[in-house]
Amino acid sequence: MKKTPRQLKAKLDKVFSLYIRTKYADWRGNVACYTCGRIHPIKSIQCGHFIRRQHLATRWDENNARPQDYGCNVGQGGNYDVFALKLLKEIGQEGLEELQRKKDTPKKWKLAELESLLEYYQQKLAETTQ
Repeated sequence: MKKTPRQLKAKLDKVFSLYIRTKYADWRGNVACYTCGRIHPIKSIQCGHFIRRQHLATRWDENNARPQDYGCNVGQGGNYDVFALKLLKEIGQEGLEELQRKKDTPKKWKLAELESLLEYYQQKLAETTQ
C-alpha cells in the first residue's frame, strides 16, 4: 500500500529524530541536551531544530538538528540564542548561512524524495545502533 506524503513525513520525522538522538548518545543511551547540557535517557530527549520544522528544506538537515530536552526545546522555544551560538562554533558562519539559504528556498518534497530520505536515515540509524 502506497503511503501518502503526510504519512511519509510523519515516519521520516520519527526516524530522523531517533537518529539525531542516537547519534549524540553515549554507550549507555544517555544524551546531553545541546543547549543546557543536562543528561537524559534517549527516550526523554527530543530532536530540536535551529530553523523551525515548518521550513521543509531544512527539516531533515543534520546541520539543523540537535538533541534537546523538553525544557529547552518547548519550554524555552528552542533556547534559540544558546543553540545559535553553539551551532556557529560547530558548523561555522558558512554552515549557518547555508541553512538560511535553504530555509528561504521553498521546498515541495516529491514522494520518491521522501521515500529515499526515509531509507537513508533508516540506514544511518541502523549503522549508529550497531
